[in-house]
Amino acid sequence: MIKKSLLKNNLKSIYKTRRRFISILVMAFLGVGFFAGLVATSPDMLDSLDKYADSSNLYDINIISTLGLTDDDITALQALDGVENAYGIQTKDSISKIDDKESICKVIEYNENVNTPVIVAGRNIENENECLIDPAVVRTGKGVEEYIGKKIILENDDLDSNDNPIFTQKEFEIVGIAETPVYISDERGNTSIGNGTVSFYIFTKDVINMDYYTGVYVTAKGAKETITNSDEYLSIINSVTSEIETIKETRENARYQSLVDDATAKVNDAQKEFDDKKQDVEAELQDAENQIKNAENQIASSERKIQNGEKELNTQIEQANAQFASAKTQLENVEKQLEAAPLEDAVKEAQKAELLKQKQALETSQKAAEAKFEQAKTEIANSKAEIRNAKSKLSSSKAEFEDKKQEAQDKLDEAQAKIDDAKNEISKIEKCKWYIQDRLDNSGYNNIFDAIKTMSNISKMFPVIFYIVAVLISLTSMTRMIEEERIEIGTLKALGYTNTQIILKYIIYSLFACILGGALGMIVGLYLIPNIVWIMYSMIYSIPKFYSSFRFDIGLLGTIISFICIGGATVLVAINELKQMPSALMRPKPPKKR
Repeated sequence: MIKKSLLKNNLKSIYKTRRRFISILVMAFLGVGFFAGLVATSPDMLDSLDKYADSSNLYDINIISTLGLTDDDITALQALDGVENAYGIQTKDSISKIDDKESICKVIEYNENVNTPVIVAGRNIENENECLIDPAVVRTGKGVEEYIGKKIILENDDLDSNDNPIFTQKEFEIVGIAETPVYISDERGNTSIGNGTVSFYIFTKDVINMDYYTGVYVTAKGAKETITNSDEYLSIINSVTSEIETIKETRENARYQSLVDDATAKVNDAQKEFDDKKQDVEAELQDAENQIKNAENQIASSERKIQNGEKELNTQIEQANAQFASAKTQLENVEKQLEAAPLEDAVKEAQKAELLKQKQALETSQKAAEAKFEQAKTEIANSKAEIRNAKSKLSSSKAEFEDKKQEAQDKLDEAQAKIDDAKNEISKIEKCKWYIQDRLDNSGYNNIFDAIKTMSNISKMFPVIFYIVAVLISLTSMTRMIEEERIEIGTLKALGYTNTQIILKYIIYSLFACILGGALGMIVGLYLIPNIVWIMYSMIYSIPKFYSSFRFDIGLLGTIISFICIGGATVLVAINELKQMPSALMRPKPPKKR
């Protein structure tokens, strides 16, 4: 046991050598501070990540499929024992425009139950024409205030399987800035459009119109009560993954068969509709062709009638002309006979008058016949003109018919080709493939866990430097102190104090320095260093709130290590000095030989 007098003497030594005491205290402070701070950084980062994941309902398992996922898939997943819930999410990449600047963004359907966004500025979305936007846009712009209230326009005209626009809304007002645990690093993934890289994401409500989910996020029972990526957590996730594997093939086949059946049904419906339409078109074309043939027959019949009528008219004209010529000849002969006849003048005059009437009647009949014949010729000419017009119209109709027939045939061929192509596409549908991923398959999470491991490794190596320096400084300081107290040490030994009691005095001296320095190092290091480290990491990773905890066990371990180093150096110096006899110690130390 150390005597009270020796303890009082120790306290006087602390005061007397307070600068030396403070230097040892500072080394203990630095050693414990850096040790505790660096060692605590990894669990603080993990704790902050775990709290962020839990508060945001981050998925435990993410399932994506080459052919998309359905409500039936979700129902099957929810029926598994280890699955707490499963949520289908739709996402779609699009070229977007803000202030006439084009970028590629990922449009994500907002879901408050899984991967819940954390709003860091503004408010949440309430309507379909509002959206939340990625802080990555803000970091490359002028600030939060500059973006809230702006408009973002999606330049995407993709259609679904029913030829309806996939985006029911394309212009949104930015009402908030939100972070999501799905994208914890600066990486936003790749895309098949534009330059191939997604620049940022936005959250919208009920504007993506697809008949399948692009991904299903699964939460596991009991996973939230464990620390993310811990052995207990991974055990739960591996168990649930194994359960999912048992239904994977069945769901893959069901999805494939469903798509094949739906596509086959659509093709069959299209073929039936095409066949019906083809019959209608062929019937219409046949009707038109029959009408043309009837018109041709009518024109031919009319031409024949006109030809016959014209022949008959010419015959009538010839006969009438012959008759009129014969009648004229007869009248001329009668007139000659009348002139030569030995008749009285009065009788001749009376006969000449009658002959004149006959001539006049003949001329009138001839003129009437000629007029009738001219009218008949005019009617025939008009009929010929009508036939020519009919032929011209018929020719136009035939040309139009041929064009329509060719056009109809081209359309039918094109429609049939599309149906044939659709049939071929059915045979090209690849088998469905599920990809089951956990959080570590997320590049951001994988990278931050690597960062946590890196900090853990640094915490094992870096504080060693300060402890080595503490040992060296302690050796120097305690050597000088013991040398300065040689006479006092010799006196104590002469008075009967044992080596252990004297060494204990210096151990207590270093212990006080380690306790005080270690306490201060714990207080400062456990809060300051993790936050400084996270400030640097926050340039790469996004966690809304960093939690630094007072980890007494780590601080106590650091203090113990510090005392072992400093106290050990003290003991070594004291033992080396106490090897001498009291009489030698009571004399000044002889100078070293040169």
